[in-house]
Amino acid sequence: MIGWVVTTPKDCRNYILKSRKLQLQEGDAQSLLKFFRDMQQKDSVFYYSVNVDSFGGLHNVVWVHSHSKVAYEEFHDVICLDTTYLVNRYNMPFSLFVGVNQHRQSILLGCTLMSNEDITSYKMVLSTWLGDLNNVHPLAIMTDQCDSIKAAINALIPNTVHRYCIWNIFAKLPTKLSGVLDGKIAKAEFKALVIDSINVVEFERRWTAYIEKYNLDGRDWFYKLYLEKEKWVHVYLNDHFWAGMLSTQRSEGMHAFFDGFITRQSTLKRFVPQYELAIRAKFEKELEAEYR
Repeated sequence: MIGWVVTTPKDCRNYILKSRKLQLQEGDAQSLLKFFRDMQQKDSVFYYSVNVDSFGGLHNVVWVHSHSKVAYEEFHDVICLDTTYLVNRYNMPFSLFVGVNQHRQSILLGCTLMSNEDITSYKMVLSTWLGDLNNVHPLAIMTDQCDSIKAAINALIPNTVHRYCIWNIFAKLPTKLSGVLDGKIAKAEFKALVIDSINVVEFERRWTAYIEKYNLDGRDWFYKLYLEKEKWVHVYLNDHFWAGMLSTQRSEGMHAFFDGFITRQSTLKRFVPQYELAIRAKFEKELEAEYR
């Protein structure tokens, strides 16, 4: 008898990412470690942590620049943990901790290379990152909708307000509303009830009417989404400071400085020196804004 294993798109992505991250191309790991050693020679406060698996392969890597530490002391009100941009755009398996400074610039507060998107990896990365920042917890954090990230945040920084990226949720609507008559109208109405509801009572009324109107009672995604409404619906989150962040797309200002330095064909070995140039250029722009 043949046994079938059911996999989800996320399972497939995890497998691909794990293969890519643990089976690095020749010279990749050496280039990364050399970069870390060189940075520490230039800057004694530069921090990095390398965790290896039982086979000696890179498992999880975290690093924080000295100016990121200084920035975090002032700007840890709200941060964004972006786990998708560099993977999706450049095939670079990195995640970024991003904040916002007084000039409304996106600022880099830490970087990580992860072996997998599981709870253990997220807890290890988060605890390592916080440990280097004197365990000062952010007041609020924004992430994509991910059970593993949520579990790590609940375990390590339970008093930090956790918000889901609203655009990540909106992007799933075409699929989740498949088969619904007037899908485009339904999508627009969903966005309106989330963004335009002026209080909790109005949101609850509009949500109930919306589910009934489009007969969505039997759709699990909407049911589970409603159970976590405090993490993504505006009226439940407006009492907190978000520095203009509504989504992880707020960190696009951070992403933009990678453009021109790397491409989808860049290997990790090539990425390392280009990353250093990009970081230097970004920091110079921050200093220029401060001077002005």
